[in-house]
Amino acid sequence: MRKLTNLAWFWGIIMFLLIGFLVIYAVYFMRNEKYIKLERKLVELVKTNEELKLKIADRNSIIITNSDLIKYIDLSVNNKNCYGEVTINKTIIGYQYKPYLKCDKYETFKLFKKNNKENVDNVSQ
Repeated sequence: MRKLTNLAWFWGIIMFLLIGFLVIYAVYFMRNEKYIKLERKLVELVKTNEELKLKIADRNSIIITNSDLIKYIDLSVNNKNCYGEVTINKTIIGYQYKPYLKCDKYETFKLFKKNNKENVDNVSQ
C-alpha cells in the first residue's frame, strides 16, 4: 500500500510539473506572438519578393539587412521600431531562412544570431 501511495505522489508531481510547463510556455508564446508573426512575415517577404530573390541568386549565404527590409515592410511592433534581418543559407535541397528581430523587449534567440555571422555576405555593404 505504501508503494502505491508513493507512486501516486510521484505521478501527481510529474503531472503538476508538466501542466505548469505548458502554461508557462503558452504565456510566453502569447506575450511574444506579435514578434513571432513579424519574423514569419520577414521570411515570407524574402521568399516572395523578386528584387530580394535576385540578391540571393548566386550566393551560398547572405544576410538581408534592416535597410533592405524596411523598403517593403513596416518593422514596428506596438509603435516601436525594431531591427530585423534574414539570413539565407543555401543547402542541398534549397534555401534555409533564419529571421532575426530585435525590439525594445524582444530579441530572437541569440543562438541564431551567433551562428549567422560566420562566412556570410552582407547585402548592404
